Amino acid sequence: MNTIFIGIAGGTGSGKTTLTEHLAQRFGPDISVVHHDNYYKRQDCPFEERCKQNYDHPDAFDTELMVEDLKRLKAGETIHCPVYDYTIHNRTDKTIEIKPTKVVIVEGILIFQNKALRDLLDIKIFVETDADVRILRRALRDVEERGRSMQSVVEQYLATVKPMHEQFVEPTRKYADIVVLEGGHNLVALGTILTLMGIRAAHHPDGTQPVTVIVLGCQVRSDGTPSRMLQDRIQAAYDYLSIHEEAVCVASGGQNNQEPTTEARCIRDTLVSMGIAPGRIYLEDASISTEENLAFSAEVIRREGLPTEVAIASDNFHQLRAGVWAEKDGLTPYSLGCASIWMLGPGYWAREAAALLYMGATGAL
Repeated sequence: MNTIFIGIAGGTGSGKTTLTEHLAQRFGPDISVVHHDNYYKRQDCPFEERCKQNYDHPDAFDTELMVEDLKRLKAGETIHCPVYDYTIHNRTDKTIEIKPTKVVIVEGILIFQNKALRDLLDIKIFVETDADVRILRRALRDVEERGRSMQSVVEQYLATVKPMHEQFVEPTRKYADIVVLEGGHNLVALGTILTLMGIRAAHHPDGTQPVTVIVLGCQVRSDGTPSRMLQDRIQAAYDYLSIHEEAVCVASGGQNNQEPTTEARCIRDTLVSMGIAPGRIYLEDASISTEENLAFSAEVIRREGLPTEVAIASDNFHQLRAGVWAEKDGLTPYSLGCASIWMLGPGYWAREAAALLYMGATGAL
């Protein structure tokens, strides 16, 4: 299994947990979460002494153990993660079984501070929130959920949390691939991260099982030839079909008012001109959206008795949304992703983020 490791760091109360929960909801059983807090070192001193410890310093964590556990997850092994109890300021005798999954989220204030841990992360996200907001969130959490007094929260914040944030947490922002303002409450950032995760977590078909390649249509030029974006999708399909001769293809896409032919026919004709046998290509020429591309292609696949394992030939930014619709239509999606024209990338990424947010708001995601 190719596991994607995503690190979410940031100051206390910044919104790391909210962001983690949103991402976990999308990927369901395909995601595991490992919290750095569970790797606080065990302490044998009395409770009164434990209350005075600095829990925001790197030395408070058994990060070496966490690195070992993450390496084992990456190798496909199950780990037994320690459990920390905030009410007693100590590690318990309990453990949590964590199995390797498609995506592993590693969450904690100092996970970017340790180079060995940082190097295990494929995507690094730093959550940034105003300090006043963070202290208010921490106070509410520690009083309501962890049985602390307001006075103890304020004293701890001034004595260790604030100075340690400035010394150790904030400087690790420079290691982030993405900086998110307001954590899980930033819906635009959430949509973009979901898209990136979908791309990194998507599986390319390995050729060991029969698959149906679905080519998602886009603009056809006025002379009937594929646009650059459509040509790249066709090329991705051809590269797979030419090697795996048992694979079949569904060319998907209707026709808008500016196109001289359906996108499906353009896809088919281009593949045939490249040497793919016409008998291997099925047409779906009625769809006008990604949702319809996958729904109508699923109908063709079932009607013709084609494999329901599908490889989606489309741009990288499109893979997550297309995969969601494929799963909803009872298909098992794989990715035949292709890069987009660089100058068009930002606009399409923004469009995908908006589309994912709409799907989330309507319950489709």
